[in-house]
Amino acid sequence: MSSEEGKKKGTQPPSGAPEEAKKKSPPPSGAGPEEVKKKKKTRGLSSYYKITDDTLQRKLKACPRCGPGFFLAEHYDRFACGKCGYAEYKSSRKS
Repeated sequence: MSSEEGKKKGTQPPSGAPEEAKKKSPPPSGAGPEEVKKKKKTRGLSSYYKITDDTLQRKLKACPRCGPGFFLAEHYDRFACGKCGYAEYKSSRKS
């Protein structure tokens, strides 16, 4: 056996299996849990503003770092900005 035959022999696919049979076919659509994704629920515009007569009033606080276009999300113990990470903690005094 020459050195050229040895190199070719190592790079060739094993005999007995056709090239097409080795390739995996894609899974059918809709099969498997990775295909199922929940849609992210978005809040409507009416949940951010209160409309009175001809004026708009903000229902939520605005972020002091980011400006009036970014609202602070209200959690049970704090208000938090999703963009910059700013947080204001609610007072938890029980008197």
